[in-house]
Amino acid sequence: MAHGYDLYARERKSGREVRLTSDGTRDQPYGRGIALLPDILKAGSEEPPMPVSVKWSPDSRRIATWRLDTRDVPRLSITQANPPGSLYPRSFQYIYPLAGGAKLPQAQQLVINVEQAVRHRRAKPAMLGIPSESILYPQDPDFYWEGIMSVRSGRSAAMASCASTTPIRLRARRKWSRGRKAIRWSS
Repeated sequence: MAHGYDLYARERKSGREVRLTSDGTRDQPYGRGIALLPDILKAGSEEPPMPVSVKWSPDSRRIATWRLDTRDVPRLSITQANPPGSLYPRSFQYIYPLAGGAKLPQAQQLVINVEQAVRHRRAKPAMLGIPSESILYPQDPDFYWEGIMSVRSGRSAAMASCASTTPIRLRARRKWSRGRKAIRWSS
């Protein structure tokens, strides 16, 4: 779940909330995309309620999510001439990425060990070692978990992927994934 621009987890047994991120801002929220104009107009706010985008690992210990960076991205202005319930027009500024724009919104993917955060009441988001993705459409980046596997040390490792046409070299294992970026890290 999200409060402000940060992510939180709620422990099922006690209902206690644990903060997973602490440096989210309006221009750099965690797990949320670009607001659509119809949602902005319906809410009457430049910051309408947005769904949180996270993918739980198959073992329910971690989440894969992303952080949007819209710093210095030009905003488009629009005026709603006849807003519902008001006689006066309202103006909004919103992010509308344009192909070829000087600055585009960027999505940086990360993983958070939620189990550890609940246990220690502190989270350590780990940015993934892949380039950030330019967002040209108001939709979340496409990423998913591929599975859990064991490694030599006996500890578990997980794999998360996101759609891409460029093969990305995985850390240390020298494994390539054609047709999509794949990230592997150990717990």
